Amino acid sequence: MTRGPERLRLDAALAEADEAVVRGNGEAEWLSATYRLRDVSRALRVAANAGLGIGGQTGPAMFKAMRRSADHLDERIALFNEGRAALGSAADTISRVREQRDRLDTDPETAAIADPGEFRDDPEWDDEKRLREQSRHTAAASAFADREALREQRAREIAEEFDRRYDEPIAVMKRIHGLPDPEPEPTTVAGGAG
Repeated sequence: MTRGPERLRLDAALAEADEAVVRGNGEAEWLSATYRLRDVSRALRVAANAGLGIGGQTGPAMFKAMRRSADHLDERIALFNEGRAALGSAADTISRVREQRDRLDTDPETAAIADPGEFRDDPEWDDEKRLREQSRHTAAASAFADREALREQRAREIAEEFDRRYDEPIAVMKRIHGLPDPEPEPTTVAGGAG
């Protein structure tokens, strides 16, 4: 089966993507971390409330410090929930795109058809048979070219959808981790002496 550049690009992107890893090692771990952080936040709030009974400035100061820590953890929990959702979205995207890519080969409308190769003339054929065989070959070659063009178009559309759907989870993870997009490289214009 032949693969054009768009299909090769799509296959390469999916070869690097594993929805089970993203879901199991990513989404599930972020969910687990969220639960642990939530437990710590609750414990800090309980401890802060218990500290109010301590006299003087110690109790209120301890309450405020623990309450601030719990509030900060709650902010982190919100980020972890966003990250978990982004990883789930990424895993869903990988699965959806993989299914679409696989359908290219199984759907009768887009499944690969045999390449008829070069026309082979047979010296035993009379002119009428030769014309009939050339006509069949031309039709088969045209159908093959049309099918390959359709497969390439669909592979490009699927790859573009993959990129588009991946943009949002990537943006969320960059924001969570504080990673800015790289600055564009300045372009230089070569000038000549006039």
